Amino acid sequence: MTLKKFSDKDGNKFALHNEVWKHIRKYHPEIRNLKTIETILKNPDLIARSSWDENSNLYYKKIDHLFRVVVVQT
Repeated sequence: MTLKKFSDKDGNKFALHNEVWKHIRKYHPEIRNLKTIETILKNPDLIARSSWDENSNLYYKKIDHLFRVVVVQT
């Protein structure tokens, strides 16, 4: 089930599903809330294609002196 829909800086649309959000909260506590994901997608410092999954993009943003990353399957 879709928890929230996001769009990136280029207008690409993505859906965050409940199961994925549970995984993020459990294993990636540095992503504190949905606003953090939205901030990274809307204003990334870098977007790169994943080297391990050609169907995924990595959105990087420096927050609190550390880079955060959001992985989006395309």
